[in-house]
Amino acid sequence: MEKRVGFGIRLGAYLIDLVIAGILASILSIVFAGLFATIGAGVGNASGEEYGAAAGGIVGFIAGLTAGFMVAVPLYFLMEAFLGYTLGKLILGIAIAKEDGTKGDIKDFFLRYAIKNSGTLLALLGLLTLSFIGTLGTIASLAIFVGCFFVLADKKQSFHDMLSKTAVFKKEDIA
Repeated sequence: MEKRVGFGIRLGAYLIDLVIAGILASILSIVFAGLFATIGAGVGNASGEEYGAAAGGIVGFIAGLTAGFMVAVPLYFLMEAFLGYTLGKLILGIAIAKEDGTKGDIKDFFLRYAIKNSGTLLALLGLLTLSFIGTLGTIASLAIFVGCFFVLADKKQSFHDMLSKTAVFKKEDIA
């Protein structure tokens, strides 16, 4: 347990990840925005309205920006489910492992990812099904957010780490 990393370095890795994911999402958003704006302008122009092309282009542009972020950010963080680290963790020399400090496998990483992102996953499912499941997503997100502060305790495990029986270590300390 003494080799587990604490809150500060994990927060640092997350902030680095947010910057990287934001850059990737911005690039993808620009591509999507241009594509959707062109499609929207064409649809708006076909409507025969005086400002149809402009309105369609603006709506398409906004939809493209939104789609870029909605695709890029989850895909970026999915890296953690496959590798046990993100670029932020890699830069700071930390990774996810089993709670005993041995190397984790993809099953451990996917379980941790699913628990950590359960709020987002439930919110998206609720949005797609137009049901109350989105409310459960909000509750799950709150639980995960509060659970992140469990890292400040002696075990240095967040709520999602405890549930998935994982922890975060310096890469060189993983057996």
